[in-house]
Parts: sequence; C-alpha cells; structure tokens
Amino acid sequence: MMRTQNANPAPVSAGRTRVGGKKGACPMNIGLLSAVGVALYSGTVSILALTATFARRRVLRREARSTLAVLVPSRRVGSPEASDR
Repeated sequence: MMRTQNANPAPVSAGRTRVGGKKGACPMNIGLLSAVGVALYSGTVSILALTATFARRRVLRREARSTLAVLVPSRRVGSPEASDR
C-alpha cells in the first residue's frame, strides 16, 4: 500500500514575525551577537594587556599599551571629570 501526503499540512512557523507579517530580529540572535562581541573584545584586551606587561621587546610593549589606550577609555589624572568625584 502506498502512503499519501496530507493535502493540508499544519502550518510551520518560519520564525518570529511582527505585526504586518514582516520578520523581526529574534532577541536570541541579538544576545548571541552581543555575547560573541564581548568575548572578542575581552579576549583582545586580555592579550594586549599580557603583551603590554610581559613582552620582551620595549617597542612591542609600547605598541600594546598605545592600542590598549584606544580600546579601553580611561580618565586622565588632571581631567575635570576626575575632580568631581
């Protein structure tokens, strides 16, 4: 005996939809992208911090410190914001 397919199968959800039928961004995807970004950023900063501390060559330590200064904003000692606290 041959099996036949159902003429009207149950509708399958194609993803989260907004009002109007357009697909919206799934909150899980946004969270996953954020987590990946945080992991990459923290890994980069950690490697640079280790390089800035333990590199044998002075030039490499200096370059790692200057890159860290760009990636990790910090207040300067003489800045007006530091005197407010």
